[in-house]
Amino acid sequence: MKIEQLSPPVHTAKRRRSPWSAYRVALIVIAGLVASVGAHLKVTYDKAIRDAETLISALAIASEQHIGGSLAGIDALLDELAANVREGRHTDTHFSNDFAARLPSYPEVKYIGIVNADGVLQPDTWPPRPLPLSPEGVNVSANKYFTAQRDSKGPARMVFGDPVAGPAEDGRSLYLSRPIRDRSGRFVGVAVASVDPDAYATFLSSILYDENGACALIG
Repeated sequence: MKIEQLSPPVHTAKRRRSPWSAYRVALIVIAGLVASVGAHLKVTYDKAIRDAETLISALAIASEQHIGGSLAGIDALLDELAANVREGRHTDTHFSNDFAARLPSYPEVKYIGIVNADGVLQPDTWPPRPLPLSPEGVNVSANKYFTAQRDSKGPARMVFGDPVAGPAEDGRSLYLSRPIRDRSGRFVGVAVASVDPDAYATFLSSILYDENGACALIG
């Protein structure tokens, strides 16, 4: 009988993976995901900032055109009135009617008037407006828009007063003035416009992109 010698079985050893290796792989994957999400958030954030800057620039341009145009127009009216007072033409019926006819184009203007060298508001205003009855009249000589013009020695320019409750109207008013000087350059009063600051505030509110936001005109 032939006896065959059997070779011993071959045992294959399996290497057991360390749990720490799997942990390191998981950490690498998580770190990659975090880096990817972070990069995406950075791109999104940068885009949001650029979009916000574009929006703010557009709002600033809109504000400048609307409010700047309003103030430039009022300044021109005051300059024209000051020139006519200097020439004594402000009491002319033709000038007065023409001047009053242009004011509806400026709904933010409550009225335009004349203050004499003593700081007393004259009774004739455009449009006509009843003034409080007082023996000495409405005296505004302590107001910034008057004192700044009275004390100025430089070229004529428009001055902004502080928003206050005016003596001739209800609610707040922003007073804008231009000096009135005679032909020799002597100060004889101011042409003043009473402007409703809430008209500008309403406009600023209308252009807000976010109802929770805020908008202000500074300077």
